[in-house]
Parts: sequence; C-alpha cells; structure tokens
Amino acid sequence: MRVILIIIYSALIFNLQAQDRAYHSGFAPEFTINKKISKKVSLTTKVESIHYYYSNEDRIGYLTPWNHKGIDFQFFGNYKLSPFYRISLGYQLSYNPDGKPSNRLIEQLSYSGKLGSMKLGHRVRADQTFYSSGPAKFRFRYRFSLQIPLQGSSVDVGEFFLITSDELILTAKSGGSSIENRALFQVGYKPFEKIDIQVGFDYRAEGANRIEESESLMKIALIFDL
Repeated sequence: MRVILIIIYSALIFNLQAQDRAYHSGFAPEFTINKKISKKVSLTTKVESIHYYYSNEDRIGYLTPWNHKGIDFQFFGNYKLSPFYRISLGYQLSYNPDGKPSNRLIEQLSYSGKLGSMKLGHRVRADQTFYSSGPAKFRFRYRFSLQIPLQGSSVDVGEFFLITSDELILTAKSGGSSIENRALFQVGYKPFEKIDIQVGFDYRAEGANRIEESESLMKIALIFDL
C-alpha cells in the first residue's frame, strides 16, 4: 500500500509541474480533538500546518527542504439538530510566514448518514476571512464525503477504512471571484476506540476557465474523540 501511494503521488508531481501553472506540493500534518459536552453539544479543536517542498510558482521548479506556508487554529461549537443533521459555528486564526495573522468566521450545516456499510456526509459551509491589510474574502463551500470500512460492515478497533471527498469552493473578494476544487483520498486506521489515524493526499485546483494554481499535499491526521 505504501509503495502504491508513493507512485501515485510522484506521478501527480511530474505530470503537473511541467504545465504552465503555479503548482505546489508538500506535507500537511493535522491534529484534531473532538469533545462531547452533552447529547447535542460538542466542541472541536483543530490545528493544521502546511509545508511545501516543491514549487514552480515562478515557472522554474525548485526543491526546498522546508518552506512553511502557515498554520491554522480552528475552534468549533457544534449542535446536533437530529441524528443526521448538525449545525456548527467556528473561528479560525491563521499565521503566515509574513507574520500577519488573519481571522475567519465559519458557519456550517452538515449531514451524516449510512448507505449500506458506507458512511456518507454532506457539508455546506460559509466563511468570511479578514486580513490585517487588504480586502476581506467571502467563500461558499459544498463537500460530499464517503467513509468505507475495509473489514466488516463498520469500523472497529484495529481495522482500516477509506475516506474520500470532493469539495467545491466559490470565493468572492474585491477585484473578482474564483472557483476551487479539493479532492481528498485517505487511508484510515483505528488503533484505539477514541483515536483515528488518517494518511493520504489532498489535491487542490483553483481557476474558473483553467487551472491557475494547484496544490498536491500529503496529509497525515491524528483525531481524538474525548
């Protein structure tokens, strides 16, 4: 499995870096804690950091051992409307290498259900990002996801599973708008009842008429449910 993932990732890099577009590849570790407060209320804390090791933004490809894009801190309050629907309000604080933080407000409605042995999800999200300098950015997002157990009809301790999702993001800000698509594929493992480990790839492409900028990130996520 590890060899197959490396081959797929390498093919993505060599196929895309030669095209006339800004392209980045890198590594994105993620740490999430979900805390249940009551039957209907829960809290989520997430930290994500992105590091590039390849870029052709100036159309001349170069390798770098460590090029930090930034780090995001997310905080969500979640309320379960029914066994299937949940609303969430969130806040994100982001730090970039230039040292200028940004603030983001997030509103979200999500659905989670079953389709046979698969767990499927729909998520509609709006967010508003405010910068210390420059115009604000407004986005509307829709994501569809599937979680597929690889051993049995559900994911139990010591078992593997697959996660795949696709998200469309519409962005509006002063000076124009843009469209972004994010495709995710991960292999998950549950070593303990309250812990999930997920490893895979996140491909992001932006541009309405053509791909103007894209990223291919290797994702490693550690998720705790308390």
